[in-house]
Amino acid sequence: MYQYIYDNFLSAKKYDKTLARIEAKLIDLGIKGKTHKLTVLKNFESYLKEIADKNLDSLVVVGDDTTIIKVLNIIVEKEIVLGIIPIGEKNMVADFFGIPKNIDACDILAARKIEEVDLGKVGGQFFLSSVEAYGEGVSILCNNQYEIKTLANTEKIGFYNLCFKGESDRIFNPQDGQLEIISNHKESKGLFKKTKQNLIKTVLKVKKAKILSSEKSNSVLVDGQKIIKTPVEVEVADKKLKVIVGKRRKF
Repeated sequence: MYQYIYDNFLSAKKYDKTLARIEAKLIDLGIKGKTHKLTVLKNFESYLKEIADKNLDSLVVVGDDTTIIKVLNIIVEKEIVLGIIPIGEKNMVADFFGIPKNIDACDILAARKIEEVDLGKVGGQFFLSSVEAYGEGVSILCNNQYEIKTLANTEKIGFYNLCFKGESDRIFNPQDGQLEIISNHKESKGLFKKTKQNLIKTVLKVKKAKILSSEKSNSVLVDGQKIIKTPVEVEVADKKLKVIVGKRRKF
């Protein structure tokens, strides 16, 4: 039922015991499957496409947020169910889907509770969490109807699908067919101390928008990892992500 893909950072010796425990637990649960281990010498995209073309039903990512983003476009296009065994420190996505780290994630896979969640699309690519632009003068044309622009005190503005990490955590519904636009303002310096009031503001919800280039910014950051040049369209994707979730998911 499952095939597993290991990110190349897991080849470090410090992960040997953790992986051994996980593999033993998968055997005990009767869900051990074929394992694919990435290396720096393998062309990731072509290697994954080769795996996905072989009637693959479910792919379990063993790694972190970066690993998930690496596989996202291909598994969505092929309509493959995503499973996650989070290892390492950067696991916001797994936490959002209610998946505990390391060996405890195996029980989630065995229960196989599948949810469909929204995806965004930017520049022809899927994104799961966010598209962010930084600085003042960034213009966003919303739904081909009206325009908003960042001001001098704007640190960043972004489109969010899952959640927003800032001065406070905001959890969004990834099944409502919309993206939230959030503006994050810089600290203002008072006479005696900095004030953090009203740093984070929900601007609006949209299905489609266009980020225009400005004098100070001509790119956006996608899912905290990829840089895409502006102008670029951002929208709710027609396709959805099928993902195995836990009981403690945040939606």
